Amino acid sequence: MRTKAIDPASYGNEVRSRVYNATNNERLVRRIRQTPNFGGSTTIDIVGCNFFCSYCFVDGSYLTGNGGMLEKDKQKGTTKYWTPEDLVKETIRLIEEEGFPNIIEINSAEPFLTPKWMLDVVEGLAPYLKKTGGKLWIDTNGAPLVANPRHIRELEPFKDTVSLYISSKHTPQHFQAMTRVGKQFADVPFKCLEMLWDHKIPAALQGPMADLFFPDTFDWYTERLDNIHEAAPILMEVQGMQYNPIQKIKLQLSSEDLWDQRMSGKKIQREWQDHMSAHYGKEVAALINLCNRADQTLVNDLVFKGKPVTSCHLFAV
Repeated sequence: MRTKAIDPASYGNEVRSRVYNATNNERLVRRIRQTPNFGGSTTIDIVGCNFFCSYCFVDGSYLTGNGGMLEKDKQKGTTKYWTPEDLVKETIRLIEEEGFPNIIEINSAEPFLTPKWMLDVVEGLAPYLKKTGGKLWIDTNGAPLVANPRHIRELEPFKDTVSLYISSKHTPQHFQAMTRVGKQFADVPFKCLEMLWDHKIPAALQGPMADLFFPDTFDWYTERLDNIHEAAPILMEVQGMQYNPIQKIKLQLSSEDLWDQRMSGKKIQREWQDHMSAHYGKEVAALINLCNRADQTLVNDLVFKGKPVTSCHLFAV
């Protein structure tokens, strides 16, 4: 381990001061774009994170709110402060006038670093999404929600239109190398998932990036997820790093001695699939992929409605 661990609360406060204007409830947003995420989405890339993950493809200036590419974009006016009201209006305009998807994602940093701003965005988008059958996906590491459970309760009125995507990062053994955050926070994403499910709020867990998901950690993940719900292991998404600019993050991974530990993401996904087959005692035909709309309903079916886990379409007939 080469990097001193950061505390996400104190570090988050420092970053927040650079990316958020509390007086006007404005937060820095890098861009609004179309991506293939969640089957095609209008993705809002925000600025400012309480983690500093070594595998993250986002330029460090957008994570810390300081210097580099961020300052250049601010000068050009492409990255700027948005109130929730203005961001909601612009997002709806892009959907209505330019054909952007009505599946919306908030991504690239930690949304709940600014909880009032984030909840106001949720409240502003909810009526439109309910009317049009859309959905808002919020990517989070879970730390601000676990530290402030009232924000989970504040999300409850919007659970028909909001889903959360929680990044679990890794096991305690590898958590600090992956996130630069102390390993004592490794259980936070799992607690966040459990708390959201307790409130019947749809949420999915992202596993480690497949290229860095070591087989000797499979049992740890399976046991921890089983303690939440019997369906939780099969509902964890394991993505490859094929879309990440590997050369860009080589230096970051190398600084944490992770670069030379990388494996074939596709091979690891196959091994995790075999592990799930053995765990459930039935062949798993496919891993969950949240780009597939049918897979996005599985939390509701298996967790909230209590349907038998092995009856879902991920298992071989």
